[in-house]
Amino acid sequence: IKNVTFRRVNQPFGSVVHGKMKEVNEGMYAIGNMIDIDEFYMKDKTEKIIDPVVAQTNQTVKAIGRAFTDAFINNSPTDNPDAFTGLRYRLSQPDILNPEQSVFAGKAGNPLDLDPYGAGYNVNAKIFFRKLDEAISECAEKPDFAVCNKQFLQTLNALHRDSGYLKTTEDSLGRKFTEYDGIKFVDAKIRTDGEQIIGNTETISGDLTGGNCTSVYFIRQSEEFLQPFQMESLTTKDIGYLDDGVTYRVLVSWYLGMLITHPKSVSRLYGIKLA
Repeated sequence: IKNVTFRRVNQPFGSVVHGKMKEVNEGMYAIGNMIDIDEFYMKDKTEKIIDPVVAQTNQTVKAIGRAFTDAFINNSPTDNPDAFTGLRYRLSQPDILNPEQSVFAGKAGNPLDLDPYGAGYNVNAKIFFRKLDEAISECAEKPDFAVCNKQFLQTLNALHRDSGYLKTTEDSLGRKFTEYDGIKFVDAKIRTDGEQIIGNTETISGDLTGGNCTSVYFIRQSEEFLQPFQMESLTTKDIGYLDDGVTYRVLVSWYLGMLITHPKSVSRLYGIKLA
């Protein structure tokens, strides 16, 4: 943000500010797969409960959605250089984002224990909301949504009943969201291998495995902050029959990327123990 000045009547503002935009470079990445279907299913016109061609296409689209979310949160340049870099890695690199945007929920090397059977649950529940506010404030503007796992959502809902700080809203599609201060909390769900995208195995330092903690990511999404982008919408393309003459191929693909135009678009609250 540029400096501005006050002035008196009939006096100029002073020096002219020449704005210069900082260049931001992000890549475009391809995600998708090919579906091979035996000619038998292509020619079979009998009535079916589930069309195998449609079913396989829908499964591939769901897998693309899960892979996108996993990369969005977890991917690093070493994990998969063919995908965009995720939030966890970006927030861990001081040359990319400010370390203060990663907020430790615990204290003195101990996680914030929200196990309802734990002796300090009532006190820790109050501390949790302070830490929640601290992480939210690390975004330049109020986040639009927060990404977490299902156990974290269950804990939020329990805190809702206990404190009254949270509420549940429903969108036009009938989906229900837990909210805090107008911020929707969304379950990242699972990868294609069945493991949670945001697990409960993080260390107190925020590493993905080796501990019993979890995280929640806060995101402000707009052209000025964080914005996923795409070359075109997800597409399906009929490649046709392969050389073997009996296999029909369909290509499902999506060309996309993620652009962070404001360094304080995201934040993370980590070091939360749920059980």
